[in-house]
Amino acid sequence: MSQSLRTRLGSKAPVYLALLAIAALGVLLFDLFMQRYLLEIYRGIDESVLMHRTPLHQVRALTGWGAVPQVWLWSVLPLVVLAALAVVFECLVWFLRMDPTDDAWTSLTWAVHAWKPALPWMTALGLCFVVAFAAGDGLLLGLVPVLVLFVVLPFLALAPDQLGRDRPVVVWLPRWPGWLALGSAVACLVVMPLLDAASEALPDGARGSERFVHFALVAALWWLGLVWTVAWMSQWLSYPHRAPSWRRIHAWRVLAPVVVQQLRALVLGSFVAVPILLLAVLLIFYIPQIEFLAQERGGQLPQPWFAFAWISRWTSTWWWVVVLTVVPWFALTIPARLLVQLGFVAPTPPTHPDCDPAATTPPTA
Repeated sequence: MSQSLRTRLGSKAPVYLALLAIAALGVLLFDLFMQRYLLEIYRGIDESVLMHRTPLHQVRALTGWGAVPQVWLWSVLPLVVLAALAVVFECLVWFLRMDPTDDAWTSLTWAVHAWKPALPWMTALGLCFVVAFAAGDGLLLGLVPVLVLFVVLPFLALAPDQLGRDRPVVVWLPRWPGWLALGSAVACLVVMPLLDAASEALPDGARGSERFVHFALVAALWWLGLVWTVAWMSQWLSYPHRAPSWRRIHAWRVLAPVVVQQLRALVLGSFVAVPILLLAVLLIFYIPQIEFLAQERGGQLPQPWFAFAWISRWTSTWWWVVVLTVVPWFALTIPARLLVQLGFVAPTPPTHPDCDPAATTPPTA
């Protein structure tokens, strides 16, 4: 049964507000940094010289605002746009009935709550990264355990007997999906980068008709990749039973929630991207200037500048380790849980005591 719009928005509001708070914190730190940067580094310099030939100069001519107020304005404005985008997106999903039972959202929350089974794999992967880069000359040899863990991941994360539970258990055991599903997954892993490369290689025409054709081809390639992903994942989850037919995979009832889940991931990720982009701006444009001025002035700049530069560079060097450790597990379990909720798999709960604590509880009369 479909839910009301108020219920839909109310169930998602805490998550969006938490992400908005994280983005706002990043914006606040950026604004405080820029305010101190402008007041200390360019002390005594006319603001009109700083803003000459920049959009800030045009805004100042219209509003009379200086550099510091405009920094706050242009950094807070993306938060307002993202908040409005999130509300519009959720309203469109409800109005178009793309996900009447809200499976795309409940599968995401279920997978996030199932973080405990991912801890052993994530911990092992993080330690392997540390060992690999500590090896120095033996970097390639140290990356072998990393590759092994990535190969094991789908066998561990795509377990229908665990994905079909109302409450996820702590221990997940690997599961063999069959040669057909394994071959489809490998083919998808090879073809998807080719589809992305093909979409980027398409010529972008200058006329309206050529641009429309370019957009249509990119959309077709994206849709093909989406259907292929649903196909191999449904085969993987259905083994040893018969895989769903292509007609069922192409059903709008199945693909619409998958599309909603992918678009919602982009909307949620955009909140996290705001502080990351601001950090990138600092690292590219401002931190090098601070270090150069520190050398020119004999290191007389305040210590917080150097501490911030060190932390920023360390973050920019190792951020990808955090992403590769956390994202792959959820990138598999979230859509897999969605397919289970849509009825693609009828899982049989395991009875091994190590996997299911309830298996040791005797039945009641």
